[in-house]
Formats: sequence, structure tokens, C-alpha cells
Amino acid sequence: MKLVTYSANNSGPQLGAVRNDRVINLHTASNGQLPKDMRSFLEMGDAGMDLAVATVASADDSVPLSSVKLHAPISDPNKVVAIGLNYIDHIKETNSPTPKIPIMFNKYTTSIIGPDDEIRWSPELTAKVDWEVELAVVIGKKCYQVAEEDAFNYVAGYTVCNDVSARDLQGERGDQWIRGKSI
Repeated sequence: MKLVTYSANNSGPQLGAVRNDRVINLHTASNGQLPKDMRSFLEMGDAGMDLAVATVASADDSVPLSSVKLHAPISDPNKVVAIGLNYIDHIKETNSPTPKIPIMFNKYTTSIIGPDDEIRWSPELTAKVDWEVELAVVIGKKCYQVAEEDAFNYVAGYTVCNDVSARDLQGERGDQWIRGKSI
């Protein structure tokens, strides 16, 4: 099931599901049993997902996907944790050594925008903006020190992330990655 956060007809962001290139408002179609936003939906856990599947299967009312504005799936996540230098081609491209342990960094949640939103930056701040298409994994349940074989039990879904970086702030000046990764 494809879940989205969208707006239609000048409404605020809403929780939806895509079926056959149409978007179903999950809050309305479930008679209010499902919340209006993705974060509250994820907090419902498996019960929310089961209800969403049943709601989509029986829903009649929907709008064309082409008529809505898609937003970031979760506009206000608790945190965004990323792994750097995790593709061999990118390691070669940057002339970096292969890390022995994962390079982790955070991104400010205020840097999250929707799929068709303009990427903005200040030319006074950076002259070297770069981008990388990444797979984003949405963790839907609280977890800590999860065994590898149990990891997928905590995955709520996947989305595409455009990781935008100010390369001159990220490394050429010896700065921490977070400055260059949160423009």
C-alpha cells in the first residue's frame, strides 16, 4: 500500500493512500477512525495499518493523484539519521577511503520538503550544492539495539529522499557533516 501526505482543494495536509492513480482520504473513508496525519497514523502501529488496508479495500471516494499536491510523508519526524559514504561509486567519486564503520550524521527536520517543493539555499552561504538520491527507511516503532533478524519488524515503509548537501560546508572547511547536510 502506498501511503501519502497530500493536500487537495486548498485543504491542509491529509493522510491518504494511493490506489489505481487515485488518492483515498483515510481519515474520511474510515469515518474518523484513522487520523488525519501520517505521524499519528504510525503511532497506531499494526492496528492502524490493518484498518488502513481494510479502509482502502472498501473505499469508494477518491480524487485523481494528478490533482493533489504531495507533501513530505512525515513533515515533522522525531529525527533523521543518515549514513554517509554507503555507496562504493560515491566513495570512489569523492576519493574517500572506504569507512570501517558506518559514518552517521543527522539532518535537521526543518530541511524536509515535499517532492515538488523548491530546494532553496543562499549563494552567500554555499557555492557548491550537490544532491544524491537515497532510499529512506521509515521506522514506525520505538526501538533500541534491535537484532538484525528483527529489524524489518520496525520498518513502517520506504520513500525516496533527495539528500542535498553544501559540499563546501560539509568537508572542505573541515566542518562537521551536519552543517553541509541541513541547508
